[in-house]
Amino acid sequence: MAPDIAIVGGGPCGLALAAMLEQQGIDYVVYERSAENTPPRGGCLDIHRSSGQIVLKKAGCFEEFKKYARGGYATIHCLFDHKGNKVTTFGEGRDSPEIDRAQLRQVMLSSIAKEKVRWSTYVKSSSRNENGDVILEFEDGTIASGFKLVVGADGLRSKIRHLVSFLNHRQLEVLLLTPSR
Repeated sequence: MAPDIAIVGGGPCGLALAAMLEQQGIDYVVYERSAENTPPRGGCLDIHRSSGQIVLKKAGCFEEFKKYARGGYATIHCLFDHKGNKVTTFGEGRDSPEIDRAQLRQVMLSSIAKEKVRWSTYVKSSSRNENGDVILEFEDGTIASGFKLVVGADGLRSKIRHLVSFLNHRQLEVLLLTPSR
C-alpha cells in the first residue's frame, strides 16, 4: 500500500515537509534523485526567524539546528536614489543565522525515519490516470501511485509542476517588481 503523501525532492523544502509530517505521524515517502552521500548543491542558507526557524521548530529539529548555525544577522539592503538619498531598506537584518546546506540536510534527516527517504530515485515523469490519481514513473522504469497527495519539491525543472500549473520553468523565471510609493 502506498504512503499517504509522496514528496518529490529531498532538498530543504521537501525534507522540512517530511520532518513536519513525521512529527504529526502522517505516512509519507520522499523521492530524491541524488545519492545519500552526494553533497547538496548551493551555498549556505540564512534561516529567518519569521519563516525557516518556525518550520524547523514545527519539524522538531530547531535545537539540533542551533548546534550548527552561525551568526544571527542577515544582510540589510539599502536602495539610494541618484542623489544618494536613502529610498528604502529591506531584509531582516536580525536573527537569521546561516547554516551550510549539508548540515541543514543532516539536521532535518535527524527528524525523519531513514526508510522514508528513497535516495537515487529520479522521477522521470508524472501523469494522471483516468481516475485523476497521480502516477510517478521513475528512471529505472518502475512506477508508483495510490497517494492521497503528491508534493512537488523538485526545483526548477519540476516533474510535478505541470499537474498543477500551465506555466513552465522559463515563464516562472520572470519576476516583476513594482515600487509602491
